[in-house]
Amino acid sequence: MKYLPDSALERLAECSNLYYIRITDAELATTPQEMRAFFGITMYVAVLKFPTIRMYWQQRTRIALVADAMNLNRFSNLRTAVHITDASSPAPNNADKFWKV
Repeated sequence: MKYLPDSALERLAECSNLYYIRITDAELATTPQEMRAFFGITMYVAVLKFPTIRMYWQQRTRIALVADAMNLNRFSNLRTAVHITDASSPAPNNADKFWKV
C-alpha cells in the first residue's frame, strides 16, 4: 500500500498503542506492518460493503483476503485503538485548535 509512508504507519502504531493502553490497561502491541494490513482491509471492505463487518470472517460469507490477513478480534481491537496523535500529550503552545486533525 503506497498511500501512507512508513513514517506515518510508525506514528499510527505508536499512538494507537499508547491510546489502547490508556483505555484498557492492556497492551495492543501493534506494528507498522499490522497497521498497513489494517488499512488495506479497511479499504477493501469499504468497496465490498457487506451489511456487517463480521460477515467477512463468517464461514458462509468469508473473504479469504480479509480473514487470512487478520482475525476479527484483532481487527476490532485496532478499529477501537487507531489514533494518529498522542491524545495524552498537551497541545503545543499557540497551536491551532485543530492540531489533532
